[in-house]
Amino acid sequence: SDLERLAKIWERVVEFKIQLVTSGLLDDHQFGRYIVPAIERNLILHCPGYSTPASPFIRFDLIRASDGFKIIDINCTRPAGVGDAIILDAMYQGNDTPNSSQLSRGFCRVIQQAFQSWLENNNQVSPARIGMLVESRAGGWYNMYNLALCLQREPWVEKVDIIDNIPSPDDKTYNCLIRDRIKVGHPLFEKLLCLPINEVCILSPLGRRYLGNKYWFVLFRDEIIGDLFRQ
Repeated sequence: SDLERLAKIWERVVEFKIQLVTSGLLDDHQFGRYIVPAIERNLILHCPGYSTPASPFIRFDLIRASDGFKIIDINCTRPAGVGDAIILDAMYQGNDTPNSSQLSRGFCRVIQQAFQSWLENNNQVSPARIGMLVESRAGGWYNMYNLALCLQREPWVEKVDIIDNIPSPDDKTYNCLIRDRIKVGHPLFEKLLCLPINEVCILSPLGRRYLGNKYWFVLFRDEIIGDLFRQ
C-alpha cells in the first residue's frame, strides 16, 4: 500500500531533511527561516544527539479522503501514541502480554539503537538508566507508562522511571531522558538546556523539532527542493 511504501522510505526522507538543514542548502531559500526558526538554530549545534536512527519517533496524522489518506501533520519529536498503539495491537491480536508484542519489541529496539549511537558518539559504555519525562497533568501519561513497562523488560536497561521534573545537571540518576510534550516554550525546556549533553541522551535531541515542521509540505512541492526529494 502507499502507507507501507511511505514507511519504508521515510528514514531516507528524514536523513535528507537533516542534510538539507545542516549543509546550509536551505539558508537562502524563502522558506528556510520557517523550517528552522532562529530560536532553534543554536539547538542543532548544542544538542547533536545520536547519529542513527535519523528519527526514531514518527507519527503521521491522517484524514480519510475520497482518493485515500491525506497526511496533515508529521510528529517526529516524541513517542506520542506508541504506548497506546501497543495496547490496541495486543487487543486486536488477542495477546494478554502486550509488552512483549512485535510492536513493543520494535519500539525497544529503536530506543536501544538511538541510545547506543549516543554512547558511541560520546565514547561511553553503560546500561541505560531511563527517565520518562512527562507533564504531571498531561494526557499522555498513560502512553509513557506503557512504554516504560516495555523498556523494563530489556536486558540493556538498568532502570526506568516516570518523572515530571528535570534532574539537576550534576545528578547521575539518569543517562537517558525520553521527553513527551517538553519543547521550546515549555517551562521545563530551559532546564533541559542546562543538562550536560555528553552525560544525558535526550530523545529526541532538542534541536530536531524542525523535522516535523509543516513547511516541509510546501518544500515537497517546491520546483527545486521537491525535485531533490524525488531524486
